[in-house]
Amino acid sequence: MPDKIISMNVDYNSEVRFCEDFGYREYDEDKIRLLVERACNSGFNRIVWRISVCGKVNYPSKVEDIYDYTQHNTTAVSDDYDPLRIASKYARQFGLEIYAWMTLFDDNPAAGRNSMASVLCETHPEWQLSSRDGKDIYQGVFCYAYPGVRQHKLAMLAELAQYDIDGVFMSTRSHSRTAEFMKKSSEYIEGGMGFEELDRCAARTRDRFGFNEPIVEEYGKRHGIDIRKEQFDRAVWNKLRGEYLTGFLDEAKRLMSAHNKRLCMMVKDENQGESSRGHRLGWLLGDLYTDWENWIAEDIIDELCIYDEERVTWWDFKKDKWWEGALDFVERYRSVAGAKVRLLLWLDLWTWEWRANPDYIERYGHPGLPWYEYPGTDTKPPKVIKKMMDAALKSAADGFTLHEAQNIEWFSLWKSIKGVVEGG
Repeated sequence: MPDKIISMNVDYNSEVRFCEDFGYREYDEDKIRLLVERACNSGFNRIVWRISVCGKVNYPSKVEDIYDYTQHNTTAVSDDYDPLRIASKYARQFGLEIYAWMTLFDDNPAAGRNSMASVLCETHPEWQLSSRDGKDIYQGVFCYAYPGVRQHKLAMLAELAQYDIDGVFMSTRSHSRTAEFMKKSSEYIEGGMGFEELDRCAARTRDRFGFNEPIVEEYGKRHGIDIRKEQFDRAVWNKLRGEYLTGFLDEAKRLMSAHNKRLCMMVKDENQGESSRGHRLGWLLGDLYTDWENWIAEDIIDELCIYDEERVTWWDFKKDKWWEGALDFVERYRSVAGAKVRLLLWLDLWTWEWRANPDYIERYGHPGLPWYEYPGTDTKPPKVIKKMMDAALKSAADGFTLHEAQNIEWFSLWKSIKGVVEGG
């Protein structure tokens, strides 16, 4: 499949934290080389290398705080030990593309101070999403209507542009949670509530935040309404919020193009019933309008990565042939993108499917027992992964990115992946 992008996501932070599960005492340059080599030998032609550790980073930044890896018995990130530079070196050696993976709405994974919180969480907490009454903030999720937020992220991109990489992948996925949602999520994971109740909590979170001063002022200027006190049009509000994200992406594209790097942006589309058609930032983050058609029309992006939600997914595993027709919706994106913008599908190797679907494990099995500290987390079995990959390769997309290397390493899925890529 030489014309398709066969990509693998690598979260360096997870590689380090769980390296003992792979049989390593520590994660070092040799382990990075081995991972890139295995990716090459298994048919991958791209690596997406995560530089974000939620808010902190794992490259020697002068803009953002660097995550402390000495607490995991691993060499500290510095100019002398730079995981991104090492990964890019071996990507070139083995003939792979490499993108730096940066998260845009994930600056603090907890509902309070955290060792992974970004500089902005400390210096400008008021730039995080604000509740309507101004008394609460959504920690770790910033409002791009503030010039300071955009400037900070662009300064990080300017650093990344100096690396020997092919582009930057911008993700809208987030670990950031409100205190209420963290509590409800724990109950769900432990089996204390159903998904419907968790979904209602997510809806409450979406509706509560996004009333920052620049948004309030601009909405009032355009429509003569104070959205903190009066009835207002939420669709118009969300489109206004989305304008600032689009403005940031436009600046980001100009910066990356000046360094001959590509820009790939993520959109979320579960393709379920009344789907947002890729215009919704996230299940929990809110309905901020992601104007992907405009990004394509205005040459703001080079690639678009379409992502679903594991809990509300493209794949209906209760059907016998769940893969058939599951990705037909990609044609809608292709009709807009044409040959101008490459389309990728984010294929999650994680699954909680067996929590909601008792027949799942009986029908498909699983590669191993749940490995993580939370019960219920697992990796999709090889037969499911193969069907997902095959469907993606036959779809209107230009390729896919598998999330993530961890799952592949845990259960030695390299041969299964290679078989699909080679048509076996």
